[in-house]
Parts: sequence; structure tokens; C-alpha cells
Amino acid sequence: MPLLCLAAVAVTACGQSSDDVPSAPAVAPPAETAAQKAMRQTTRVRMRDLMFRMGDRINAGDDLPRLLQQLIDPTRPNGLREIPLDGWGRSFVYERQPDGGTLFGSYGADGRPGGEGFDGDVIGPVPVDIGVRTQRAASERTQIQIDYLISGINLFQIKEDALPESLGELFDERQYMTGRKIPRDAWGNAFLYRKLSAQEYEITSFGADRREGGEGMSADLIGGARIGGVPSHK
Repeated sequence: MPLLCLAAVAVTACGQSSDDVPSAPAVAPPAETAAQKAMRQTTRVRMRDLMFRMGDRINAGDDLPRLLQQLIDPTRPNGLREIPLDGWGRSFVYERQPDGGTLFGSYGADGRPGGEGFDGDVIGPVPVDIGVRTQRAASERTQIQIDYLISGINLFQIKEDALPESLGELFDERQYMTGRKIPRDAWGNAFLYRKLSAQEYEITSFGADRREGGEGMSADLIGGARIGGVPSHK
């Protein structure tokens, strides 16, 4: 007759406890596919855009929104008409915390807190200095746009032997610049183009306050160049 093993520990065979059985190796989460990586990247891009708008709101004298829907403003240039979804087609998580912080992001592919791999969260607190970060990023983006327009003006001069009368001439059927629309600065406003002489011009963004002049974060961004010369920034 077989001997029954009655022990205080769980058993798998007579005389052998579960503690003596080697544990199965941990299974690593599956690697992200190219499509899943694209969804995660889309989520990050949309988060950056929304955080930029949060910072712009703070710099205008408001607080962080209580709801993301408060960022909707179709009356402004480049204003939001609706809140985008994350890369997986779900609403972003946006929660004001009791300590005054704000949690913002996405719960990943599975839509639940936690997880690993492509189920991992893309979420974190909104930086307390989001306003400063936003303005710094906006200034950098605007300067890149100014340099882009300067390159188009230089090409126009090589072909036409003159400065354009307006930035619109860079985007007409002659296609000195790609696209059909004149880019705006990072605050959604049109650049001011001025011909100072037959050989000099300026391209100006009025900065965060959208008014001529200003200091610090509200300072104007101005680029210009002599024909055939190296772009100069003031």
C-alpha cells in the first residue's frame, strides 16, 4: 500500500515539498511590434502638444485646467477643436491630485494602470515648471521656423534676384518652399515680414505676449539677413 504523505507543507510527491521543486523561469513580456511602438510614439507626441497648451495657458495667467476639455479653444489660431485620444484610441488620464500635483498620460495598450512592455503606462506628473519649459520650447520652435523662412528667402533671391514682397511669394506656384501655407510661430501667430531696403529684411515673432517689444519670455524673436549673407538673429 502506498505511504500517504501528510505534511504541514504543500507536497508534489511523497517526501518532496513544493519548496524543493525548482520554480519556472519568469516569462518576459513580449516585445513591442512596430505598430505598437508607433501607438506609443503617437501618444507621447499628443501628450507633448497638450502639455505645451497647458504651459501656454499658465503663461497667459491661468491655472492648470481642471479638465482637459478646458484646453479647447477653436477661436485661436491653431486652437484645439477637440481633445485628441491616445495612440490606442482612449481618452487621456488627467487627474488633479490632493497634494496639488496633476497626473497626466495614458495607461498603455491594455488601458489599465500598471503593466509591462506595450501594456506599460505612459504617464506621470505635469512638471511644476511647465510654463517655463513651454516658453523655452516655443522660443526654440519659433527660431527654427524663422531660419526655415530665411532659407526660402535666400533661394528666392538666387532665382529672382530680388527680395520677395511678402512671405506668401515663397509658397505660390513657384514652390520655393514646400507646402501651401505660411507657417506660424509657436504661439499660433503670423510672422511679420518687413523689407528694410532692397537688400535687407526682418522676420519677426512678437513672442508669448503677442505684442511688439517685451522682455524675457515675452521678448520678440527677430531674424534677418542681407542678400547672399549669413542669416543674423537679433
